[in-house]
Amino acid sequence: MTEHIFELLRKRKERSERQKEVFKKKKAEEFKAKQASAKRIISGETQYSAVPMELTVLRDLYFKMISTYTGQVKYYTDEMTDGQVALWIRVEKARREVGCSAERYLKAQFVYFDKTFGTYPKTQHLATEGAIERAREFAGPTEGLVLGNMRPPDIDTAARFRQSEKTLQKMMKAQRCSREEFYRRFVLTGVYTFPKEFLEADPAYIRAVGDTCQKKSNSQ
Repeated sequence: MTEHIFELLRKRKERSERQKEVFKKKKAEEFKAKQASAKRIISGETQYSAVPMELTVLRDLYFKMISTYTGQVKYYTDEMTDGQVALWIRVEKARREVGCSAERYLKAQFVYFDKTFGTYPKTQHLATEGAIERAREFAGPTEGLVLGNMRPPDIDTAARFRQSEKTLQKMMKAQRCSREEFYRRFVLTGVYTFPKEFLEADPAYIRAVGDTCQKKSNSQ
């Protein structure tokens, strides 16, 4: 029993030492960042102006897409930390590896995460091998918005249907297409998603599914 207590105390001490080291390292990094910032201020150069344009375009487009997806304005500062600059450098490198536009690269990520997880991609998901593959395999159009289906869990079916119908009408108008055409071009291809119960209750969606299946059958 005594040995067990000593072992617990030893592990607690080790954990405390590791936490101290992490805290010390973080403080050192913060101090280094403040020194760099002070040097830029003295020289009259802001960090934002020193960041390559392609990185700021990527960063600004990403937050704009989040605002569109959630329906809420996503606020962020112009200034970027060294860590954020390093992140967007990796994202830009990944985009160049695919060889597509910033809009297409980011849209591929938003479409995948919305369809698979019902949410938008976080920054740590944008420069991975998976992100590169998603952009390479993305077959949807670059144009058009990715709108989220994130709804409060207690929303009733009628309210959910009204919201879905409002969103659908808005997107049909933006894309200048009929209801069935929108379903065929954007929903069945995975570019946009709607609640399953809304789609299954819409005769236009059922017809679009039937037409698509018929065309596939005829082509085989």
